[in-house]
Amino acid sequence: MKIKVKIGILFFILCTSCATYTKANEEMRQAVYRGDIPSAIAKLESTDLKDEKNNYALYRMEKGMLTYLNNNYKESIPLWVDADKHLDDLYTLSLSKTAASFLVNDSVTDYEGESHERMLIPIFSSVAFLADGNKENAAVMIRRANEVFNVIQDSNSKEKNSKFKYDAFSYYFAGVVFETRQEWDNAIISYRKSLENSEKLFRNGQQSQSSQLIASSLLRLAKMRNRNDLLTQYSIYLESPYSQKIDKNYGVVYIILESGRVPIKVEKEYIIPINNQIERISFPVYEDVSYSSHYCDVNLDGNYAGRTVVLENIGEMAKKSLEDRRVRDFAKMTARLIAKHILTEKLAEKNQWLGLAGQVYSAVSETADTRSWTTLPDTLQVLPVVMAAHQPHTLNFRPQNGGETSVKIQVNPGEIKIYRFRTYQ
Repeated sequence: MKIKVKIGILFFILCTSCATYTKANEEMRQAVYRGDIPSAIAKLESTDLKDEKNNYALYRMEKGMLTYLNNNYKESIPLWVDADKHLDDLYTLSLSKTAASFLVNDSVTDYEGESHERMLIPIFSSVAFLADGNKENAAVMIRRANEVFNVIQDSNSKEKNSKFKYDAFSYYFAGVVFETRQEWDNAIISYRKSLENSEKLFRNGQQSQSSQLIASSLLRLAKMRNRNDLLTQYSIYLESPYSQKIDKNYGVVYIILESGRVPIKVEKEYIIPINNQIERISFPVYEDVSYSSHYCDVNLDGNYAGRTVVLENIGEMAKKSLEDRRVRDFAKMTARLIAKHILTEKLAEKNQWLGLAGQVYSAVSETADTRSWTTLPDTLQVLPVVMAAHQPHTLNFRPQNGGETSVKIQVNPGEIKIYRFRTYQ
C-alpha cells in the first residue's frame, strides 16, 4: 500500500510540475503586450523563475528586457552580461557532457538558450550602452556578439539556417557603433558585411529595401573616405531612395524600431511506435503572436523622412533554428524513450508497482521544453535620418496601427545618434 501511495504522490508531482513555461508566464506577456512594463516586472517577480537554478539565465534575459523597455539601461545591462556569461559557461560544459545526459528531459535541465537568443543578448546590451551614451562598452558588446555568432556558426556548421547565417542587423549596428567612435574603416567593414549578407538573402537580382538602406550608410562613408573602389562596386545603389547627404554640417540619427511580439513556444504532440508500443511524444514549436503594427513612418519637421526597414526578423530566425535541429532532437528523444522502456521492464520484473511507477514517469516526464525569451520583439527595424546640425528638430513616429508620438532632437556636425523605441500592438 505504501508503494501505491508513493506512486500516487509521484504522479501528482509530475502532473502539477509539467505546466509549460509559456503558460506559466502568460500574465507577464499580456502586460508587456499592453505596454504596461511595471506590471510585467511585478508579474515576473511573482513567479518562481528568479529562484529556479535551471532558469538562471532565462530570468535575467526576461528581466533585462523589461528594465530595458523601461529605459533603465543601467539595470538591464548587468542582467544581460550575467546571462551571457552563464550561457557561455553552459556551452563550455556541454562539450564534456556524458552520454547519459540524454536520459533527462530538456525542460528540467539548465536553460542553454536558443542560438538567436545567445547572439541577441550582447546585441541588445550594445544598443542599451549606446542609448545610454556609453560608446566604448557598446563597441565591446558588439564585438562580443560577433564572437558568439562565430562560435554558434562553428558548432552548428551542419545546420542551414540562412536567417541566422546571413545576419544583417548585427553587422549594421556594429557599423553604427564604430561610426559613433569615428572608427571609419571598421564601420565600412561592418556595413559592407551587412550588405553582403542582405544580398545573399535576395538572390533574384532585385534590390531589397534592406540592401538599399544598408548601402546608403556604406556609400556615405565611402564618399567621405574617398573610397572610389566601393563607389564603383556598389554603384547600383547610388540612386537608392535612402541615399544620405555627406556634409560636415549634418548629423545622422539612426532610428531603431523594436517591433511586435516574438513567436512563443507551445507543445505539439506526436504519436510514434517504440518497442512495439505506441508512445506520445511532445515537441516545442513556435507559434506566432498576432500584432497589427509592422512598420513605422517617420516625419522630420513635418516632412516625410521614410519608413522603417526590417533588418532582423527574430521570429523567422527562431522558427528556422528550431526546425533545423528537429531531427537531432527527435533522435535524442527516441533514445531516451527506449532507455526508459528498458528501465521500466527491469523494474516490472522486480515489482509490478515499480514497473507502473516507471510507466507513469515515462508518460508524464516527456513534456516539451517551451522555455524561450518571450519578451523579445518580432523584428528589428532601422531608418537613418540625416538632419542639419545646430538646429532643434522634431521627429514624428507613426506606427502602422496609429498612436503617433514625437520627440525633440538636435545633433552636432558629423554626430551619430540613435533613438530606439518599441511597439507592442
